[in-house]
Amino acid sequence: MTLKKRTSCATIVATLFATSAIPLHAETATTETSHQLLPVTVIGSKDNVASLAGSGAFIDASDIRTQNYDDINRVLRRIPGVYLREEDGFGLFPNISLRGVDGGRSSKITVMEDGVLAAPAPYAAPAAYYTPTPARMNAIEVLKGSSQIKYGPQTSGGVINYLSTPIPAEASGGVRALYGTNHELRNHLYYGDRFETSAGKVGYLLELYDRRTDGFKTIDPTPDFITNDRTGFRKTEPMLKLSWEPNTVRYQNLELKLGYTEMLADETYIGLSEEDFRADPYRRYAGSRFDYISTRMTRTHLRHQIELNEDAQLTTTAYYHEFKRNWFKERANGADVGNPERLAVLKGEAPGTLRYRNNNREYTSAGIESVLAYGFDAAGARHTLDLGIRLHEDEAIRFQRDDDFIQAANGTITDRLNGVPGGGGNREEKARAIALHLQDTIDFGRIAIIPGIRYEHVDLRYKDFDTQGDPGREIGRGDDTLDIFAPGIGLVGKLTDETSLFAGVYRGFSLPGPRAYAKDGIEEETSIGYEIGIRHLNPNSFQAELVFFYTDFDNLIVPELVGAGGTQARTENAGDVISYGAELKLAYDLGQALDLGFRNPWYLAATWTSAELDSDTASLNAESIFSGGRKGSKVPYIPEFQFLIGSGIETDRWGLYADLSYVDATYTTASNVNAPFDNDGKPNASFGKTDSRVVLDLSGNLQLKPGVKLIGSIHNLLDEDYLASRHPAGPRPGQPRTFLAGLEFQF
Repeated sequence: MTLKKRTSCATIVATLFATSAIPLHAETATTETSHQLLPVTVIGSKDNVASLAGSGAFIDASDIRTQNYDDINRVLRRIPGVYLREEDGFGLFPNISLRGVDGGRSSKITVMEDGVLAAPAPYAAPAAYYTPTPARMNAIEVLKGSSQIKYGPQTSGGVINYLSTPIPAEASGGVRALYGTNHELRNHLYYGDRFETSAGKVGYLLELYDRRTDGFKTIDPTPDFITNDRTGFRKTEPMLKLSWEPNTVRYQNLELKLGYTEMLADETYIGLSEEDFRADPYRRYAGSRFDYISTRMTRTHLRHQIELNEDAQLTTTAYYHEFKRNWFKERANGADVGNPERLAVLKGEAPGTLRYRNNNREYTSAGIESVLAYGFDAAGARHTLDLGIRLHEDEAIRFQRDDDFIQAANGTITDRLNGVPGGGGNREEKARAIALHLQDTIDFGRIAIIPGIRYEHVDLRYKDFDTQGDPGREIGRGDDTLDIFAPGIGLVGKLTDETSLFAGVYRGFSLPGPRAYAKDGIEEETSIGYEIGIRHLNPNSFQAELVFFYTDFDNLIVPELVGAGGTQARTENAGDVISYGAELKLAYDLGQALDLGFRNPWYLAATWTSAELDSDTASLNAESIFSGGRKGSKVPYIPEFQFLIGSGIETDRWGLYADLSYVDATYTTASNVNAPFDNDGKPNASFGKTDSRVVLDLSGNLQLKPGVKLIGSIHNLLDEDYLASRHPAGPRPGQPRTFLAGLEFQF
């Protein structure tokens, strides 16, 4: 984005924010603030789950940190109806599906941090290589079903909202330091305070999260490459929050958040052949030794909340994000890994050319959103109206180059040929959107009806530039507009104070990118979802939720090639999908119920799903996940059955916990073949199945003295070797057994 464009966008955002804040100056000062409004959340707390008109979950800090998790795949196993395709073993590039949508790069769900869109370009390119880091979060909220009307732009699957560390009510802080297998080092430090001034209450929070590891894979050595055990990453994330609660008649709060993430990972797109994976799943071919990805993410938001009166509050948020990344990687695909001649080159056992691409891209995302919450009584019911408007703009810029490394027979590199700047992809895609939502919670006491509607008007534009000689020469452009309506209605009925029935029906949608829509004619993906469930919540005893869901997807949007291995990727409409199933969640504290003198929590999350194509797929490319699909074929990477069961023993001094998860084997392509051969019978490592697996995680803690705790965990205690994914470019393992131990300080 040019400086002129940035300045223009920032001016628009600042002007809109100033306009929405004009009423603040009319207030007069008071001596103290009597209360404060809640932070911007989707659910808000575990207790609030009971009022949802659909299925949702709230994972708090203890749920994340008890097992010392920093992999979103492990965190979300506690929630039924969530499907997770592992890729790198660390959760750096999650592929999350809710209710059976295509999970590629989590592009079919709306991902937010503190209520702000978190994807680098959520409209123009939602399938980007960034996700918030779970270990630095205070909570994670997940919504599925009809309770997600208020959030977009991707509503086919649902919403995940990460809640970062809040500014504390008084001076406090903490340190968590862990060391473990493969020289892994994690440090999480934070400190904050709120204090009174003559102008009102001021607060601040300083936070730093840092994680680094050498990785768990080993690269094949060559005569010119012997440092072959560096396959990990390092990630550093500082954050600053500032708040001000002025002395005014009506409570108001202003919060500024500045966050930054820098990551450098020695990650690759290349998997292994079937034979090599079964012999050593943690091997990497010599041809991947130069692969790495570097990313930088800057997150900024300025949020204002004001209590307009006893029944109304207005929240306005202006935000601006920048994300830059370059994944320098060998461009092998599944067919290359399955081809013996090409495989020999990747192994460094034959002369040939290694084809590397600088996947260099820049993303910007900016906007302003105002949400009015207003409560009133009418027609014998209490109404809570939620009205929101968002103006948003984002863009993605590709300026990529292909380089060739010439390899000798012994695997040494003899020459490097740099390609043409922009020759590996040179284009811009931009989206401008106006989004509105209106939802009314009509509470009659024992029954609440929640109708709502979401509307999005999106202006999609793209420019193609020369990929041969002059990278600044425009060779094509296009634009189009898209209007989407998504109504829905939910119902919650209380059978008792602790038990309720809920049901809902809603229309969901996922948007194609600007180029796919304006140039290639790709249609938006739509869905109609139904759910019905029963929920029992008693914080002092038994808790349960059983949900049945049914979703009908039309014009499923999928990338033509996952990872764009050997050719340029294209998006396509693959066809229709029917997904239905049942979700069960149970929790019970046996120690509390039997008065054993210690806590003994038990919990279960189980999902049964049938996700099948309702039409033949249109894809003819052998590398597409949906290639060769027929009506009745299973949707790739959606397991039929999965569950997690966990338990723990807790006293005032120590705790011990265990989580056992099971995931069914899945097909990795819609052709539903069992062996690594494509639709034409040619070897292709991307085709076949994943492994079913059982993974056991243990953790414990010991209170050494007030404010000081010894913590530790063992992930994958049974050291289960399993094939977690075949994309991109061949079989990939889950993380092997790892140990972590350290100290936690609270002050």
